Amino acid sequence: MIADISRDATRTAAALLEELPAPLSAWYGNPMTAESAGQLLSLAHIRQQERLRAGVASFQLQLLKALCHSWLGTGPDSGFAELGTLAIRRHERALLQLVHGQVLASRKASGALACLAEGFREAAPMLDTAGYFALVRQHELLGYLPYLDKAT
Repeated sequence: MIADISRDATRTAAALLEELPAPLSAWYGNPMTAESAGQLLSLAHIRQQERLRAGVASFQLQLLKALCHSWLGTGPDSGFAELGTLAIRRHERALLQLVHGQVLASRKASGALACLAEGFREAAPMLDTAGYFALVRQHELLGYLPYLDKAT
């Protein structure tokens, strides 16, 4: 079961490696193993260098790096907040808030619901019907969880 969750987390996070916009209705909050997070972080660095050499920036790679550092415990918790200045497009702003909120929710940390609500407001016009209602249901269920002032 734990291996399945880690595999799913890695597969979902790997969508951030792609040049296509990552799905807004996906769940990015499953914890990754240190091995998986390390591998994705290495791939993100390689892809980022390739894109920089080609003159193409990639917000999603920056977001993936913050996500991996978050699960590895090697980056500042403010890594997500710092990305706010790089999120220019509506899709990027929505994705940032949704991913950050999901990570906070996975840790039962306060602030999760505010991030998720902001992400949903940004994402709603871009979602198809299935994605819209998937996020509505997901956020409704997350609202029942007890949140702590400090992350677990």
